[in-house]
Amino acid sequence: MFLSRESAQEMIRPTENFSWVGLGLFLRGDDTLVSQGWGENGQSMLKMNFVSGEISVVMTNMDPGVDQTESGVEQLTKL
Repeated sequence: MFLSRESAQEMIRPTENFSWVGLGLFLRGDDTLVSQGWGENGQSMLKMNFVSGEISVVMTNMDPGVDQTESGVEQLTKL
C-alpha cells in the first residue's frame, strides 16, 4: 500500500516553529526530503528527490555513535 498524495503532503507540511521539518522528514533545498534513523542496532538514512523521483536508502546493522554525515552513511545516499 502506498501513501496517498494528501497523506504525503501532510507529512512534509512544515510545523509552526520549524519550517524545515515535517513528520520526521527534513527538507534539504527545494527538492529533497531526508529522514535519518539510529539506535542501539543501526543507522539508516533516506533521501528522496521529489522532482526527479529518485530515492536512495541505506540501512546498517551497527551504530557507530556519530551522526550519519560522519559515519559515511550519507555518502552512500547519493542524490
